[in-house]
Amino acid sequence: MLNSLDLEGRPQDTRVVVAMSGGVDSSVTAALLKDEGYDVVGVTLQLLRPWRRDPPQGRLLRRPGHP
Repeated sequence: MLNSLDLEGRPQDTRVVVAMSGGVDSSVTAALLKDEGYDVVGVTLQLLRPWRRDPPQGRLLRRPGHP
């Protein structure tokens, strides 16, 4: 029997990994899957920039030697 994700098994026996962007779409997707009974794991990707320690504040960042 296929579940709502077209995978074999019950939602309660299925772990789903959701890429969390920080937006509404991924959050709602995770919540809907959780409501269906899936074991939901959210993951994010944090990109580090070795030339800067602080996060961007909506401005263009320039590295030495790059216009």
